[in-house]
Amino acid sequence: MGKCLERQCKTEAVLADLQELDELLFIAKERSYNYMNNYYIRKNNYYVEYFGMRRRQYYIVKNMQKFLKLKFLNEEEVKLLKDFTDDFVNNTKVMDSCQNQIDTLNSIKQHFTYKASIPTTHSKLQTRLALHQYLYSLEDLVSVKMRFIDKYEKKENQIPSH
Repeated sequence: MGKCLERQCKTEAVLADLQELDELLFIAKERSYNYMNNYYIRKNNYYVEYFGMRRRQYYIVKNMQKFLKLKFLNEEEVKLLKDFTDDFVNNTKVMDSCQNQIDTLNSIKQHFTYKASIPTTHSKLQTRLALHQYLYSLEDLVSVKMRFIDKYEKKENQIPSH
């Protein structure tokens, strides 16, 4: 998706990846329920909730696709969002506190608010609005992950170890 912001990929490729992800999440959900149902004595729904969190992220990403159809200019704001998107994708498997990602998003918001030039035409304004919506969708992605991590940091003994 980061590459699509800079017109370095086709949105059809992203849609194919999303379809494959949807299928994998469906299979993972079924397996997580089977895993959970194998435990009668103790409650073990970590994987069910984990894949539920990933499903919520999937819907956010799927909704973000409408922004990739727009033609963005090679602006600094596009590069900031592309770099963050690429970093998030490369680090999404790591279940850390996400504080660095929140800090980065806040600095991008600061840039949009105080450093970015004011749009001078209607199309530039529409582009800027789409970039803002994309930014807030990224924030939603991180927030979903953060809520999951916060819940399980408090219940560390519930996280299965393999």
